[in-house]
Amino acid sequence: MNIFVKICVLVCLFGITAYANGAAKMEKTPDFTELLGKEWKLASVVKGGDDIGFRRDSLTEDQNGYYTLSFDAQQINGTGAPNRYFSDYQQRAGDLSFGVIAGTKMFAFNEPEKLREHDYFAYLQGTSRWN
Repeated sequence: MNIFVKICVLVCLFGITAYANGAAKMEKTPDFTELLGKEWKLASVVKGGDDIGFRRDSLTEDQNGYYTLSFDAQQINGTGAPNRYFSDYQQRAGDLSFGVIAGTKMFAFNEPEKLREHDYFAYLQGTSRWN
């Protein structure tokens, strides 16, 4: 075999090996149906790479039920601070978006200072991906 053919074979083998290794390393997209029917509680908030300082463990006992999210097949629902809310959503692969969020109109005497309810709803509205 001449040197040119040997180089071509090596390049092809390297390309196939790199492709196979890359495919093996690609993470499988989680199954969205695993999220359905469960109550999720917000643990912390990072906005634009910056931690806003909200932590679930800093909530008082009477605030423990705040900032929850549940998915069913067609809509979300949960508790803000302190209002119940709901919305429709669209999910495709890793993309996720919410429709207009509607909720009750209760007054909050002890809304967490680090995360106001209207900010929580705005963050939900700004969602574009899930993981």
